[in-house]
Amino acid sequence: MIYIVKVVVFCQESFAKISLRYRWRMAANTPGNPDEADMNEVPPRREIDAVAMKGLAHPLRMRIWEAFGVHGEATASMLGRLLGESSGATSYHLRQLARFGFVEEVPEQPTARERWWRRYPGGWSMSGFDFMRRPETRPAASFVLDAMMRGREERYRQWLAVVDSDHPRIRAWSEVSYDTTSQVRMTREEAAQLNGELNAVLGRWSPSTLGRTRAARPDTVMVEVQINLFPHLVADPAVEERRHSGTG
Repeated sequence: MIYIVKVVVFCQESFAKISLRYRWRMAANTPGNPDEADMNEVPPRREIDAVAMKGLAHPLRMRIWEAFGVHGEATASMLGRLLGESSGATSYHLRQLARFGFVEEVPEQPTARERWWRRYPGGWSMSGFDFMRRPETRPAASFVLDAMMRGREERYRQWLAVVDSDHPRIRAWSEVSYDTTSQVRMTREEAAQLNGELNAVLGRWSPSTLGRTRAARPDTVMVEVQINLFPHLVADPAVEERRHSGTG
């Protein structure tokens, strides 16, 4: 079986002067920095059930959740201005996202005037393909997965649109951005092992980057890592034969 492995690493910072906007947050730092790793313990990842997944399946909630990934902690008013929505709408949907475990209030509020929110720092996962197979969860799962796919593509295209700029910061980050695709003939067990190894690499960075802010580390930006690992079944003669025969 041929498996496709695509890895993309790119800067997703908002450069105000050049109008660049935008499950893992990485930064330009060595993993295991004792000054930061000792202070940050990564919470356990949450497994999202069907109820929570359906709670996420809303256009504005998806936009809010993705905005946190790019811009970090924010208030309802800040999100409203960013997304072109009223603060009442963003406040309501923030509470719904918190209800289902996707976001939470910042433990140490910077100000008493308005609540600050952030993504749940431990991250989450869901059995998206399993939800897609079940009629009662397929519409919501399809919406969430499609929105996430479109968001990933849009953010990468936004980076590609400015990567040839002479802006010194962009030029510096373009030198460490990365895009590669490999087609590898593997067994299912080998693909599972590769999957685990890729996730382990990302996991090693979480303790040393968790909780970072622009104010505390002005030398950092948000960096996005996108990984797709999937089988190229269209090229499998057995699958192709079953597809045309209408069996299996």
